[in-house]
This record gives sequence, structure tokens and C-alpha cells, in this order.
Amino acid sequence: MTEFGAGAFASWAARDFYGAELSIARRPGGGGGGQGRITGAVAGGVLEGEGQAAVRLEVSGQFLVNPMARSGATLYGGLGAAFRGAVGSEPDAYLTLLVGVEQAAGVRRGWYLETGLAGGVFARMGYRWRGYPGWWR
Repeated sequence: MTEFGAGAFASWAARDFYGAELSIARRPGGGGGGQGRITGAVAGGVLEGEGQAAVRLEVSGQFLVNPMARSGATLYGGLGAAFRGAVGSEPDAYLTLLVGVEQAAGVRRGWYLETGLAGGVFARMGYRWRGYPGWWR
């Protein structure tokens, strides 16, 4: 199953970053997908204080506690890597550790909130659309 997301991203470190983010994820496995998820995200924004246009790329492997939940919230965690580059600045690369909560991972769409560590602290929030088969509803 494929998921698409859109939201806001912020990180607080030596150089703070604020931006908008798009993501795509794949949950391998039969039916609605398994407990694992591979996610890629790109965020465009600015480095605070310097006003430089910047981009942040991230890939992570995630584990969903209850991937077929049809109500409530689903917890997840993950590990990954991120890259941040800005005009006229040295690029940064980080290992990432994250924890999040999303609205019922077993339905077609819902919100998400996430925080973690990657060269500082980061947070993201947004909305996900999931590609469940039509008969699943």
C-alpha cells in the first residue's frame, strides 16, 4: 500500500529550519500492508536567522504498533537518515530517530504528529492519504 503526506516541518539545532513537506511511503505486505513502512520526505523552507532557501531530504524505516486500526490513534517509531542543504552553506547529514502518532492507520486518510532527533530536535505535522483497495472501506 502507498501513502502520500503533506504538512509542516521544523527543526531546532545550530541552524533552525522551517518549511513545508511532502512525503511518500510504502507499506509492504498483503491486504492493507504490514507493520513496516519505508518513508521518503522532502521539505522546502528557510534556515532561520540566515534567511537562506533550504531543502531537507529524509528516508526512514518505521514500525507501526497497530497498522490496521480503524479508530483511535496509532503509535509508530523509526530510524533513518536526513540531508539538509542551503544556498551558500555547507550541507548537513544526520541519522534520525523518530516517534509519532497518527489517526487510525487502517483507514484511507488521517492526521499525523511526529517528533525526533536529527542533529537537534525536529517536529512535523500533517495529513496522510492511504491507498487502500476500494472494498476495504
